Amino acid sequence: MTDFTNTPQFSYNDDILYPNTINLFGVEWKQKIERREDFFVFYCLMNSEFGEFIISEKAVNSINQNDCYKVLSLVFEQKLNNNIYSVTMKDEKDKLQFSNAKYISVSIDDFLNRFPNNLIEKQQRALLLLYKMYPEYGQHIETIDCHVFFAKTIIELGFIIESMVNKNWVKIGIKKSANGEPFFSLPFTITDDGWIEIEKAILNTNKKQVFIAMKFKDMDNIYNTIYKAVEDAKYFPLRIDKKEHVNQISNEIQYEISQSGLVISDVTGQNQGVYFEAGYAIGLNIPVIWTCNEKETGEIHFDTRQYNTILWKDENDLYERLKKRIMAIMGLRENQNQGQSHV
Repeated sequence: MTDFTNTPQFSYNDDILYPNTINLFGVEWKQKIERREDFFVFYCLMNSEFGEFIISEKAVNSINQNDCYKVLSLVFEQKLNNNIYSVTMKDEKDKLQFSNAKYISVSIDDFLNRFPNNLIEKQQRALLLLYKMYPEYGQHIETIDCHVFFAKTIIELGFIIESMVNKNWVKIGIKKSANGEPFFSLPFTITDDGWIEIEKAILNTNKKQVFIAMKFKDMDNIYNTIYKAVEDAKYFPLRIDKKEHVNQISNEIQYEISQSGLVISDVTGQNQGVYFEAGYAIGLNIPVIWTCNEKETGEIHFDTRQYNTILWKDENDLYERLKKRIMAIMGLRENQNQGQSHV
Protein backbone atom coordinates (compact mmCIF):
# COMPACT_ATOMS: atom_id res chain seq x y z
CA MET A 1 0.00 0.00 0.00
CA THR A 2 1.03 3.60 -0.46
CA ASP A 3 3.07 5.07 2.36
CA PHE A 4 2.56 8.81 2.08
CA THR A 5 4.17 9.43 5.48
CA ASN A 6 7.59 8.53 4.08
CA THR A 7 7.35 10.90 1.13
CA PRO A 8 10.55 12.98 1.24
CA GLN A 9 10.28 16.70 1.82
CA PHE A 10 11.97 19.09 -0.60
CA SER A 11 13.02 22.71 -0.47
CA TYR A 12 11.92 23.93 -3.90
CA ASN A 13 13.97 26.16 -6.13
CA ASP A 14 12.99 27.37 -9.61
CA ASP A 15 14.65 25.68 -12.61
CA ILE A 16 16.01 22.79 -10.54
CA LEU A 17 14.83 19.18 -10.83
CA TYR A 18 15.22 16.81 -7.91
CA PRO A 19 15.94 13.23 -8.97
CA ASN A 20 14.96 10.81 -6.22
CA THR A 21 13.29 7.52 -5.39
CA ILE A 22 9.82 7.46 -3.91
CA ASN A 23 7.38 4.76 -2.81
CA LEU A 24 3.89 5.44 -4.13
CA PHE A 25 1.01 2.96 -4.54
CA GLY A 26 3.24 0.20 -3.11
CA VAL A 27 5.87 0.59 -5.85
CA GLU A 28 9.26 2.29 -6.00
CA TRP A 29 9.48 4.95 -8.71
CA LYS A 30 12.34 6.98 -10.06
CA GLN A 31 11.14 10.51 -9.63
CA LYS A 32 11.43 14.10 -10.67
CA ILE A 33 9.46 16.71 -8.79
CA GLU A 34 8.61 19.88 -10.65
CA ARG A 35 6.99 23.10 -9.48
CA ARG A 36 5.02 25.60 -11.49
CA GLU A 37 3.47 28.93 -10.60
CA ASP A 38 1.21 29.20 -7.55
CA PHE A 39 3.12 26.32 -5.91
CA PHE A 40 1.55 23.78 -8.28
CA VAL A 41 3.66 20.63 -7.77
CA PHE A 42 3.61 17.47 -9.85
CA TYR A 43 5.58 14.22 -9.86
CA CYS A 44 7.14 12.75 -13.01
CA LEU A 45 7.45 9.03 -12.21
CA MET A 46 9.23 6.18 -14.00
CA ASN A 47 9.18 2.45 -13.22
CA SER A 48 10.54 -0.37 -15.40
CA GLU A 49 7.34 -2.41 -14.99
CA PHE A 50 4.71 0.34 -15.19
CA GLY A 51 6.43 2.86 -17.44
CA GLU A 52 5.88 6.60 -17.04
CA PHE A 53 3.23 8.34 -15.00
CA ILE A 54 2.65 12.00 -14.13
CA ILE A 55 0.48 13.06 -11.23
CA SER A 56 0.02 16.24 -9.23
CA GLU A 57 0.82 16.33 -5.53
CA LYS A 58 -2.80 17.14 -4.67
CA ALA A 59 -4.04 14.21 -6.75
CA VAL A 60 -1.62 11.87 -4.96
CA ASN A 61 -2.88 13.05 -1.59
CA SER A 62 -6.52 12.60 -2.66
CA ILE A 63 -6.17 8.90 -3.49
CA ASN A 64 -7.69 6.54 -0.97
CA GLN A 65 -5.43 3.72 0.20
CA ASN A 66 -7.98 1.22 -1.12
CA ASP A 67 -7.65 2.63 -4.65
CA CYS A 68 -3.86 2.28 -4.96
CA TYR A 69 -4.16 -1.04 -6.84
CA LYS A 70 -6.43 0.65 -9.39
CA VAL A 71 -3.74 3.21 -10.16
CA LEU A 72 -1.17 0.51 -10.92
CA SER A 73 -3.48 -1.47 -13.22
CA LEU A 74 -4.59 1.61 -15.16
CA VAL A 75 -1.05 2.95 -15.59
CA PHE A 76 0.20 -0.47 -16.71
CA GLU A 77 -2.68 -0.84 -19.19
CA GLN A 78 -1.84 2.49 -20.83
CA LYS A 79 1.85 1.60 -20.93
CA LEU A 80 0.93 -1.33 -23.20
CA ASN A 81 -1.15 1.11 -25.28
CA ASN A 82 1.92 3.38 -25.59
CA ASN A 83 0.23 6.21 -23.68
CA ILE A 84 1.09 8.09 -20.49
CA TYR A 85 -1.43 9.45 -18.00
CA SER A 86 -1.06 12.92 -16.53
CA VAL A 87 -3.49 13.11 -13.60
CA THR A 88 -4.54 16.20 -11.68
CA MET A 89 -7.41 17.56 -9.65
CA LYS A 90 -10.14 19.14 -11.79
CA ASP A 91 -9.09 22.67 -10.89
CA GLU A 92 -5.45 21.93 -11.80
CA LYS A 93 -5.90 20.57 -15.33
CA ASP A 94 -5.04 23.81 -17.12
CA LYS A 95 -1.75 24.03 -15.23
CA LEU A 96 -0.31 20.76 -16.56
CA GLN A 97 0.25 20.87 -20.32
CA PHE A 98 2.68 18.79 -22.37
CA SER A 99 3.80 19.14 -25.97
CA ASN A 100 3.67 15.41 -26.72
CA ALA A 101 0.29 13.91 -27.58
CA LYS A 102 1.14 10.58 -25.94
CA TYR A 103 0.04 12.16 -22.65
CA ILE A 104 -3.58 11.59 -21.67
CA SER A 105 -4.66 14.42 -19.35
CA VAL A 106 -7.46 13.44 -16.94
CA SER A 107 -8.80 14.49 -13.58
CA ILE A 108 -8.30 12.05 -10.73
CA ASP A 109 -12.03 11.19 -10.74
CA ASP A 110 -12.08 10.49 -14.49
CA PHE A 111 -8.91 8.45 -14.12
CA LEU A 112 -10.29 6.14 -11.41
CA ASN A 113 -13.61 5.82 -13.28
CA ARG A 114 -11.71 4.07 -16.08
CA PHE A 115 -11.17 1.05 -13.84
CA PRO A 116 -13.25 -2.06 -14.75
CA ASN A 117 -16.74 -2.02 -13.29
CA ASN A 118 -17.23 -5.74 -12.71
CA LEU A 119 -15.69 -9.23 -12.79
CA ILE A 120 -16.31 -9.97 -16.47
CA GLU A 121 -14.80 -6.63 -17.53
CA LYS A 122 -11.71 -7.35 -15.40
CA GLN A 123 -11.34 -10.75 -17.06
CA GLN A 124 -11.82 -9.44 -20.59
CA ARG A 125 -9.39 -6.55 -20.14
CA ALA A 126 -6.90 -8.90 -18.48
CA LEU A 127 -7.09 -11.20 -21.52
CA LEU A 128 -6.34 -8.25 -23.80
CA LEU A 129 -3.35 -7.29 -21.66
CA LEU A 130 -2.05 -10.87 -21.82
CA TYR A 131 -2.50 -10.77 -25.60
CA LYS A 132 -0.45 -7.58 -25.87
CA MET A 133 2.29 -9.07 -23.69
CA TYR A 134 2.22 -12.52 -25.34
CA PRO A 135 0.79 -12.05 -28.86
CA GLU A 136 1.57 -15.53 -30.27
CA TYR A 137 -0.71 -18.56 -30.01
CA GLY A 138 0.53 -21.07 -27.44
CA GLN A 139 3.10 -18.79 -25.81
CA HIS A 140 4.05 -19.71 -22.26
CA ILE A 141 3.19 -16.99 -19.74
CA GLU A 142 5.84 -17.02 -17.03
CA THR A 143 4.52 -14.57 -14.44
CA ILE A 144 1.24 -13.60 -12.78
CA ASP A 145 0.75 -10.12 -11.31
CA CYS A 146 -2.26 -8.54 -9.61
CA HIS A 147 -2.08 -5.43 -11.80
CA VAL A 148 -2.45 -7.46 -15.02
CA PHE A 149 -5.75 -8.90 -13.74
CA PHE A 150 -7.01 -5.68 -12.05
CA ALA A 151 -6.95 -7.54 -8.72
CA LYS A 152 -6.75 -5.86 -5.32
CA THR A 153 -5.27 -8.80 -3.39
CA ILE A 154 -3.61 -12.14 -4.10
CA ILE A 155 -6.82 -13.90 -2.98
CA GLU A 156 -8.90 -11.84 -5.45
CA LEU A 157 -6.30 -12.64 -8.12
CA GLY A 158 -6.80 -16.35 -7.44
CA PHE A 159 -10.57 -15.98 -7.71
CA ILE A 160 -10.35 -14.09 -11.03
CA ILE A 161 -7.97 -16.62 -12.58
CA GLU A 162 -9.93 -19.61 -11.25
CA SER A 163 -13.05 -18.15 -12.87
CA MET A 164 -11.12 -17.77 -16.15
CA VAL A 165 -10.04 -21.41 -15.86
CA ASN A 166 -13.68 -22.44 -15.36
CA LYS A 167 -14.56 -20.52 -18.54
CA ASN A 168 -11.72 -22.42 -20.24
CA TRP A 169 -9.98 -19.15 -21.18
CA VAL A 170 -6.66 -20.04 -19.56
CA LYS A 171 -4.98 -23.30 -18.58
CA ILE A 172 -3.16 -23.24 -15.25
CA GLY A 173 -2.89 -25.34 -12.11
CA ILE A 174 -4.05 -23.66 -8.89
CA LYS A 175 -3.65 -24.83 -5.29
CA LYS A 176 -4.82 -22.91 -2.24
CA SER A 177 -3.55 -22.61 1.31
CA ALA A 178 -5.81 -22.89 4.34
CA ASN A 179 -6.50 -19.13 4.25
CA GLY A 180 -7.37 -19.20 0.54
CA GLU A 181 -4.07 -17.84 -0.80
CA PRO A 182 -3.49 -19.32 -4.28
CA PHE A 183 -0.34 -20.98 -5.59
CA PHE A 184 -0.03 -21.17 -9.37
CA SER A 185 1.75 -23.77 -11.49
CA LEU A 186 3.74 -21.72 -14.00
CA PRO A 187 4.04 -21.29 -16.91
CA PHE A 188 0.44 -21.14 -18.12
CA THR A 189 -1.21 -20.57 -21.50
CA ILE A 190 -4.27 -19.00 -23.09
CA THR A 191 -6.59 -21.73 -24.38
CA ASP A 192 -8.39 -21.97 -27.74
CA ASP A 193 -11.53 -20.53 -26.11
CA GLY A 194 -9.45 -17.75 -24.60
CA TRP A 195 -8.09 -16.78 -28.00
CA ILE A 196 -11.58 -16.82 -29.47
CA GLU A 197 -12.66 -14.45 -26.67
CA ILE A 198 -9.68 -12.18 -27.42
CA GLU A 199 -10.50 -12.10 -31.13
CA LYS A 200 -14.15 -11.33 -30.35
CA ALA A 201 -13.03 -8.48 -28.11
CA ILE A 202 -10.73 -7.11 -30.83
CA LEU A 203 -13.53 -7.33 -33.38
CA ASN A 204 -15.89 -5.55 -31.00
CA THR A 205 -13.24 -2.90 -30.41
CA ASN A 206 -12.94 -2.34 -34.16
CA LYS A 207 -16.69 -1.85 -34.47
CA LYS A 208 -16.43 0.85 -31.81
CA GLN A 209 -13.16 2.23 -33.15
CA VAL A 210 -13.10 5.95 -33.98
CA PHE A 211 -10.36 7.04 -36.38
CA ILE A 212 -8.92 10.50 -35.64
CA ALA A 213 -7.71 12.46 -38.67
CA MET A 214 -6.11 15.80 -37.94
CA LYS A 215 -2.96 17.87 -38.19
CA PHE A 216 -0.94 16.59 -35.23
CA LYS A 217 1.92 19.08 -35.07
CA ASP A 218 1.30 21.76 -32.42
CA MET A 219 -2.23 20.38 -31.84
CA ASP A 220 -1.67 18.24 -28.75
CA ASN A 221 -4.33 19.93 -26.61
CA ILE A 222 -6.94 19.47 -29.33
CA TYR A 223 -5.92 15.85 -29.87
CA ASN A 224 -6.25 15.18 -26.12
CA THR A 225 -9.69 16.83 -26.16
CA ILE A 226 -10.88 14.69 -29.09
CA TYR A 227 -9.42 11.56 -27.49
CA LYS A 228 -11.24 12.24 -24.21
CA ALA A 229 -14.54 13.00 -25.97
CA VAL A 230 -14.34 9.66 -27.81
CA GLU A 231 -13.43 7.71 -24.68
CA ASP A 232 -16.07 9.40 -22.54
CA ALA A 233 -18.66 8.50 -25.18
CA LYS A 234 -17.57 4.87 -24.58
CA TYR A 235 -15.77 4.34 -27.88
CA PHE A 236 -12.16 3.61 -28.79
CA PRO A 237 -10.03 6.37 -30.34
CA LEU A 238 -7.28 5.48 -32.81
CA ARG A 239 -4.52 7.76 -34.05
CA ILE A 240 -2.48 6.06 -36.76
CA ASP A 241 0.95 7.26 -35.63
CA LYS A 242 0.35 5.64 -32.22
CA LYS A 243 -0.24 2.18 -33.75
CA GLU A 244 2.67 -0.19 -34.23
CA HIS A 245 2.84 -1.54 -37.80
CA VAL A 246 5.29 -2.52 -40.56
CA ASN A 247 3.14 -1.61 -43.56
CA GLN A 248 3.23 1.51 -45.71
CA ILE A 249 1.52 4.31 -43.80
CA SER A 250 -1.09 4.99 -46.50
CA ASN A 251 -2.12 1.32 -46.61
CA GLU A 252 -2.32 1.21 -42.83
CA ILE A 253 -4.48 4.34 -42.78
CA GLN A 254 -6.88 2.91 -45.33
CA TYR A 255 -7.12 -0.39 -43.46
CA GLU A 256 -7.81 1.24 -40.08
CA ILE A 257 -10.42 3.57 -41.57
CA SER A 258 -12.16 0.55 -43.08
CA GLN A 259 -12.21 -1.08 -39.63
CA SER A 260 -13.69 1.99 -37.92
CA GLY A 261 -17.28 2.88 -37.17
CA LEU A 262 -16.63 6.62 -37.33
CA VAL A 263 -13.99 9.10 -38.50
CA ILE A 264 -13.38 12.46 -36.85
CA SER A 265 -11.74 14.93 -39.23
CA ASP A 266 -10.48 18.14 -37.70
CA VAL A 267 -9.43 20.32 -40.63
CA THR A 268 -7.82 23.04 -38.52
CA GLY A 269 -4.57 23.85 -40.33
CA GLN A 270 -6.05 22.64 -43.64
CA ASN A 271 -3.96 19.48 -43.81
CA GLN A 272 -4.58 17.79 -47.19
CA GLY A 273 -4.15 14.33 -45.69
CA VAL A 274 -7.11 14.94 -43.38
CA TYR A 275 -9.35 15.71 -46.37
CA PHE A 276 -8.10 12.56 -48.12
CA GLU A 277 -8.83 10.36 -45.09
CA ALA A 278 -12.32 11.83 -44.69
CA GLY A 279 -13.04 11.31 -48.38
CA TYR A 280 -11.86 7.70 -48.17
CA ALA A 281 -14.23 7.10 -45.24
CA ILE A 282 -17.16 8.67 -47.10
CA GLY A 283 -16.44 6.36 -50.03
CA LEU A 284 -16.80 3.40 -47.64
CA ASN A 285 -20.06 4.81 -46.25
CA ILE A 286 -18.44 5.44 -42.87
CA PRO A 287 -19.83 8.56 -41.13
CA VAL A 288 -17.48 11.51 -40.71
CA ILE A 289 -17.67 14.23 -38.06
CA TRP A 290 -16.07 17.44 -39.36
CA THR A 291 -14.55 19.88 -36.87
CA CYS A 292 -12.52 23.07 -37.24
CA ASN A 293 -11.38 26.05 -35.21
CA GLU A 294 -13.95 28.79 -35.82
CA LYS A 295 -11.11 31.20 -36.71
CA GLU A 296 -10.53 29.18 -39.90
CA THR A 297 -14.14 29.00 -41.06
CA GLY A 298 -13.33 30.83 -44.29
CA GLU A 299 -10.44 28.49 -45.07
CA ILE A 300 -12.46 25.25 -45.07
CA HIS A 301 -12.31 23.67 -48.52
CA PHE A 302 -15.23 24.64 -50.76
CA ASP A 303 -16.23 21.02 -51.51
CA THR A 304 -16.77 20.22 -47.82
CA ARG A 305 -18.53 23.36 -46.63
CA GLN A 306 -21.95 21.77 -47.10
CA TYR A 307 -21.24 19.34 -44.26
CA ASN A 308 -22.42 20.14 -40.74
CA THR A 309 -19.08 21.12 -39.22
CA ILE A 310 -18.48 21.68 -35.50
CA LEU A 311 -16.83 25.11 -35.42
CA TRP A 312 -15.18 25.18 -32.02
CA LYS A 313 -13.78 28.14 -30.13
CA ASP A 314 -11.79 26.31 -27.41
CA GLU A 315 -11.16 22.85 -25.96
CA ASN A 316 -14.21 22.88 -23.66
CA ASP A 317 -16.51 23.88 -26.50
CA LEU A 318 -15.08 21.16 -28.75
CA TYR A 319 -15.35 18.49 -26.06
CA GLU A 320 -19.00 19.10 -25.19
CA ARG A 321 -20.26 19.35 -28.76
CA LEU A 322 -18.13 16.52 -30.12
CA LYS A 323 -19.12 14.06 -27.40
CA LYS A 324 -22.82 14.71 -28.08
CA ARG A 325 -22.32 14.30 -31.85
CA ILE A 326 -20.38 11.04 -31.40
CA MET A 327 -23.06 9.54 -29.17
CA ALA A 328 -25.82 10.58 -31.56
CA ILE A 329 -24.18 9.22 -34.71
CA MET A 330 -22.78 6.01 -33.23
CA GLY A 331 -25.99 5.31 -31.32
CA LEU A 332 -28.03 5.65 -34.52
CA ARG A 333 -25.61 3.40 -36.42
CA GLU A 334 -25.70 0.71 -33.72
CA ASN A 335 -29.51 0.77 -33.64
CA GLN A 336 -29.60 0.38 -37.43
CA ASN A 337 -27.18 -2.56 -37.28
CA GLN A 338 -29.26 -4.23 -34.56
CA GLY A 339 -32.39 -3.74 -36.65
CA GLN A 340 -30.74 -5.32 -39.68
CA SER A 341 -29.56 -8.29 -37.62
CA HIS A 342 -33.21 -9.08 -36.73
CA VAL A 343 -34.45 -8.97 -40.33
